Amino acid sequence: MSDYEWTCPGCKRTFHEMLDNMRDWSGTFEIPGDNDGTKEVDLLCDDCHREFVRE
Repeated sequence: MSDYEWTCPGCKRTFHEMLDNMRDWSGTFEIPGDNDGTKEVDLLCDDCHREFVRE
């Protein structure tokens, strides 16, 4: 398993794979963007994936 940090574009939290027990979701996702629009991102944390995709 690699040892890296990444920042979720949805909630802006930074995760460290070896320390945080948080699953990351890779793919193409549309999340709320600036000025009431949407933006496409390639990676989301589990919390944001649940909020923006699973609903």
